[in-house]
Amino acid sequence: MTNTKRNYALAISLLSAFFVLVCLSYFSMDTSAITIDGEPVHGIAGVGLAIGGVVIGCIATFFALGVTGIVLAGVSIFLVALFAFIVGAILLAILPALLPLLLIIGIISLIARKNKRL
Repeated sequence: MTNTKRNYALAISLLSAFFVLVCLSYFSMDTSAITIDGEPVHGIAGVGLAIGGVVIGCIATFFALGVTGIVLAGVSIFLVALFAFIVGAILLAILPALLPLLLIIGIISLIARKNKRL
């Protein structure tokens, strides 16, 4: 499946889910539940208010998920940097213990390099 087909499938599924939410709000709407200034709202105005509520809820969900994603990305970057700092600190702490081994490896590689030139 190409990206274009996947995007079309995602858009169609989101639009159909939104349509189902609108239909559910229309069929499950109690006319006495929507009141403005003590007056019940009937008919197409009540459906319009219900649809407006669904739209506002979808927009709020979208932005809440976006902010959550940004926060999680920032926290993950911080944790990766913290892990790198801790590993670097541990390596710097054990460097003096490895210094004799590094000197021996350096001398052996220097001798091996000089023998190859001859």
